[in-house]
Amino acid sequence: MRLNKDVGLNDHIVLVGLGRLGRTIAQTVRSASDRPPALVIVDSDPTNPHIQELRDLGIPVIIGDGQSMEVLAQACVADARAVIAVTRSDTVNLSSVLLSVNAARREGRRIRAIAHLYDIKIDRARDALATALPQADPDGPAPVWFNSYEMAAEEVRV
Repeated sequence: MRLNKDVGLNDHIVLVGLGRLGRTIAQTVRSASDRPPALVIVDSDPTNPHIQELRDLGIPVIIGDGQSMEVLAQACVADARAVIAVTRSDTVNLSSVLLSVNAARREGRRIRAIAHLYDIKIDRARDALATALPQADPDGPAPVWFNSYEMAAEEVRV
């Protein structure tokens, strides 16, 4: 599926990854309010059984690599309000959000960037990543890096 600016996508959310975490986020976004933001999903697995389910709900799903600027452009990422990357690969997640931030910045826009990081060592370096990466937009919202396993462990310790 190829989208373009003619479809009127603007201020939408691009979700990269349609595994268990991606599906949960998609469901949460859709049920968060009476007027949820538009959602576009990017997933690399054409055999993912949830693709048709989401397409039946009117959610565009683009099959492709979230590290590809061409694929992200198909999702109109430069016009999005946010990109959320939750694939099983830290590399894909980091690349997706950084490419998206750069694409939005080239269009004079700011985008919220959220990436799930499985490797706790990388996750723990998130503050250094957010400030040290030259691609980060110093005037825009800081990228958010999270590790759901560490977050769950923190909740148990409370």
